[in-house]
Amino acid sequence: MGVLPIELNSLEQWLGCVLGILLGLIVQGEAQEYFVHLFETFSKRTPIRYDLNPHHHVDPWSIPVLILAGWGWSKKRVEEPSYFPHSTLARFFIPLSGVVANFTLVGILGTLYLLLPFSLLEVAIAINIQIAFANLMIPIPPLALGRALCCPFESLRQQQFSVDFLGKIVILALVLADYTRHWSLFRPWIMEPSAFVLKWVLYK
Repeated sequence: MGVLPIELNSLEQWLGCVLGILLGLIVQGEAQEYFVHLFETFSKRTPIRYDLNPHHHVDPWSIPVLILAGWGWSKKRVEEPSYFPHSTLARFFIPLSGVVANFTLVGILGTLYLLLPFSLLEVAIAINIQIAFANLMIPIPPLALGRALCCPFESLRQQQFSVDFLGKIVILALVLADYTRHWSLFRPWIMEPSAFVLKWVLYK
């Protein structure tokens, strides 16, 4: 597993891994819903119905990536309602709002860790840092930066499911090559900064 600098050698740490993945992917998906909802006229704003069902957030294609690399993406995509501004910049920040949510979750879990320094929380924090960095640094959809970079291109936005599917295949191929051939493609972009931030969050 790609969780650094932690090795999953106990049941508590494996539970923390599962908890971190589920929380990370759920908040990533629901943060996009919240961001879009902010543009609705305040007087007409309807309550947000958050979807906490993991089945709607965990993409089966991301599971082998999560196992081999320690990061992944949320399956959920938010449809732009009629009130959402027709702005490339606004569209750009929809997927990136999920990254902000992952870092926010890291802060919340880090605060809990100060009170309850359990390995479960430590691993959950590490997973969410890695998910955030992967979605922020890798410009391939369905990761957040990849989806954001597709926003200016209307043809790519109209074919978003096909583009996402192709991106999943590319990401999976790169992760498999990285894991089997020990290429360390993602270490300088994801693992090393994640390990640095993890130590900073945990005050180690």
